[in-house]
Amino acid sequence: MNTKSAETLIRLYFEGKTSLKEEQQLKTYFEQEDLPEELKALKPIFSLADNKEEVFDDAFDKKVLAQIKDTPKSGKRITAHFLFWPMAAASLALLIFVSGLFNLNNTSHFEDTYNDPAQAYAQAAQALQFVGIKLSGAMEPAHKAGGQLEKGMDQVNKLQKLYTGIEQTRKIGLIDQTLNNIPIQ
Repeated sequence: MNTKSAETLIRLYFEGKTSLKEEQQLKTYFEQEDLPEELKALKPIFSLADNKEEVFDDAFDKKVLAQIKDTPKSGKRITAHFLFWPMAAASLALLIFVSGLFNLNNTSHFEDTYNDPAQAYAQAAQALQFVGIKLSGAMEPAHKAGGQLEKGMDQVNKLQKLYTGIEQTRKIGLIDQTLNNIPIQ
């Protein structure tokens, strides 16, 4: 077989379109020692076809099953009786754990600290007054920053007025140029 026909058969082989006879021809072709360089990489694929699997017949299966049946059984077996008590203990422990979780979640975390509503009102008013003092102290830097922002905006407004004045001066300059360009008679 020449290289060109081998390449055609290889292409057909990888497309899954070869017959058993053509595959045998490829196997025979790749048994050669002097293969083209580009086909040497494919040699292991076709040399693996020699390794045929052993197929066992029904007699083998029967023989193995007979040996399994003839194997002596061990004397110790774990019965359900031995498993009952450990499983019961594990179930009881799980039940106690889950009920403990429900009891922890049902307790109230808040308790009334005052029995007298007037005393509770006075305490709440005192707490709110404390928060108000702290909040007003925290707002002081914001007021100071607001004052500085106003000063900065005044400066920006002055610059805006200056810009407006410059624009008006520029317009006067344009009028002056226009008047200079008009011929006087």
